[in-house]
Amino acid sequence: MSKCLFILFFLLSPIFLLGQIDTVITTAQVEVKAGRVSKISSAGTLQVIDSQAIAAQITSNLTELLAAEAGLFFKTYGLGSLGTSTLRGGGASHTTILWNGFNLQNPMNGVTDFALFPVWLMDKVSLQRGGGSSLQGSGSVGGAVFIEDELDLNEGLAVKLGSSVGSFSDYRQFGNVSLSGGKFAAEAKVYHQSAENDFTLPGQNDLRQQNADVSHWLVSQNNRLKINTKQTLESFLWLQKTGRNIPPSITEANTHARQEDDVARLGLAWTRVGNSTVTKARGSYIDETILFFSDVVDSSESRSRTWTGEVEQAFFMKKNRILRVGVNFTHQQAETRETGDQTRRRLALFASWQHFFWDEKMAWSTDARQELVDEKLIPTVASSGLDVQWSPSWKSHMRISRNYNLPTFNDLYWRDAFASGNPDLDAETATGGELGAGFGKKLNRISLQTSLTVFSSHVRNWILWAPSGNIWSPENKRTVWARGVEGSLKSNYALPSGDWNFSGHLHASLTRSTVEKIYEEEDPRLLGKQLIYTPVSSAGAGLAVFYKKYQLNYRHQFTGKRFTTTDNRVANALPAFQTGSLSLGRPLHFFDVVAHLQFSVFNLWNADYQPIAARPMPGRNYRLEARFEFSSQKGGRK
Repeated sequence: MSKCLFILFFLLSPIFLLGQIDTVITTAQVEVKAGRVSKISSAGTLQVIDSQAIAAQITSNLTELLAAEAGLFFKTYGLGSLGTSTLRGGGASHTTILWNGFNLQNPMNGVTDFALFPVWLMDKVSLQRGGGSSLQGSGSVGGAVFIEDELDLNEGLAVKLGSSVGSFSDYRQFGNVSLSGGKFAAEAKVYHQSAENDFTLPGQNDLRQQNADVSHWLVSQNNRLKINTKQTLESFLWLQKTGRNIPPSITEANTHARQEDDVARLGLAWTRVGNSTVTKARGSYIDETILFFSDVVDSSESRSRTWTGEVEQAFFMKKNRILRVGVNFTHQQAETRETGDQTRRRLALFASWQHFFWDEKMAWSTDARQELVDEKLIPTVASSGLDVQWSPSWKSHMRISRNYNLPTFNDLYWRDAFASGNPDLDAETATGGELGAGFGKKLNRISLQTSLTVFSSHVRNWILWAPSGNIWSPENKRTVWARGVEGSLKSNYALPSGDWNFSGHLHASLTRSTVEKIYEEEDPRLLGKQLIYTPVSSAGAGLAVFYKKYQLNYRHQFTGKRFTTTDNRVANALPAFQTGSLSLGRPLHFFDVVAHLQFSVFNLWNADYQPIAARPMPGRNYRLEARFEFSSQKGGRK
């Protein structure tokens, strides 16, 4: 605790306040835009989650937000439990989260738990499907999620406080205070949740879920300082303490399993915008501790620490050409009883080139990354693509990419009575591409946007833990081919009176992710089989109705059949399921205070479903939320 208080005091000191700038400097030949230089690669399909959708789901976590707004399926063990993605047919370690540009992939297990990210602590959320590893580093084989903090410099004070109460003794409290004064802005957020999650288990004679309570405490603190017209500094802090009891499946006895997560993340960034250049330097320190214990396991504690430093330089040349070069150094350290004390040093050089043609209606981009891991070269990764705006309504894109995913410390070094790591593992590599088209049109009070993308990716040296006698061990055992099609539709309609407004969205995907090649002693009958817990079809849809100050939201999610065994035995497959949620809210104004009230119903149709076998989810449940906002700011947030 003393360490956390010291870090918080350090960041509150104005001399260390760091920030971000969107300055535009125009010369006779070049227009420099700092926003064009970001960790979001042009090598994939990007979806920016609408700010109204974020506001309407402000008490949710990242798993719930992306399932509702992007139609993603998450493997989850229950309310508040571990949530991992199968984006574009990839594994749990193939989707990364980047927090203000910093890769949060855990070096111990490679997995990022989406359930540990409350939406309240995020100002902006984006989802990139496919590609882009050359800019983001290891792990984004299937895609990447970007969460960002945004501070503006409008003078004033803003205070937000809220609370919610829901079924199964779910209580949440949250707050936000921001202060800005022309050249300096600071913001602090806090979030707390406690829940019993003791819902009635479907078909189990009114038995309730056991050992499922959860408690979250989170604090984030961000600062931004405008040094002069060209330079800004920014700092980020994220402190988190989570305790979760892990419920047994309906076929297991209760072993009173529990996991406790302690996280401290600190990031610093500096940006300088010149007449034809942009320079960025950033650094981070991430400290994560996971403690697990149960009636069977006395205790298992792992601690990982990651230091990252990165510098990149962008050159804006004549005729709309941009060259970026950079260097990244990452030092990872982890220690557990099962792996011992392990370290990994990574040095990466990366570069990208963008060339805009046809009055910037056509853009060609290419990027590459060469990484040295513990003084050993790994294969070069790269991506290249072409984007074309054929007309005001029609556009298309195409991409090819080569990505990678490093084996984790657990994969390499784990040792206990039941499992043994493999230090000879190779990195997973993926080669793929995508082709897509989009259409957008606005007629009077109706707007429409739609897109369709086909993709394909071959992941070689897929790491798989398998038994060898009585010992489990990982091997590079497969080549997996993931391919499919994704579609989206967004529309908006406003009545002439202005009292009514309707908006809707639909995201759907068909994904085949099958074993195409087996290594060594695997069963040849696995060839052509769909990966377990990877649905072929999934979709998410939403409809929002605004009437004066009232807002009604309905969200629907469909998840197709999932196989639970590698032989794809139909008798063991989990059936498709559909869920819906409904929320109704409105703001109330009291002088300078705005109160937001919202009532939500989840699993509206009372579906009986299991994302993972023997892990049922609750039936229809409810949440009542109230938020209060006070602001003296002269302008709004960006």
